[in-house]
Amino acid sequence: MREFEEPRRGALLLDCRTTIRLTDLKQSLTYSGLLEGYPNSRLNQLIIDGVQSRLKKKSGWEPFLVPPVEREVPKRSIAKERPWMELPRIQCTAWFESKTLGEFGSRLAVIWFQDAFAFPIDPEVESRIRAIVWDDHAEPIDMI
Repeated sequence: MREFEEPRRGALLLDCRTTIRLTDLKQSLTYSGLLEGYPNSRLNQLIIDGVQSRLKKKSGWEPFLVPPVEREVPKRSIAKERPWMELPRIQCTAWFESKTLGEFGSRLAVIWFQDAFAFPIDPEVESRIRAIVWDDHAEPIDMI
């Protein structure tokens, strides 16, 4: 069993006994660029794929996605394309680091969606983040 440090402010102790620290958090409205129409499953998947692609391009590493829950929007007016499905209103991307996995530690980008700006992180999302098996997803930090 690996030694672990007690979590401190801004840190989370994962179920795998690795302590991670939040180093960067960006949040935006999920549908900030939607000018007309209403979201559907196809558009939602494009949004998710887009944020994953941008983070992977930036880091060279696959980000961890906490799969969002789509909700059906009640019928408000006549619509050509039904059902309308929406994601939680806030898109969050965060970088976490740990002192494990390499000489300089390791990091992982995490994507999730929640209904309000953080903090706090939605409890269901936080439990999914705590369940990450860090060594399976994180990348070593290389200092060049």
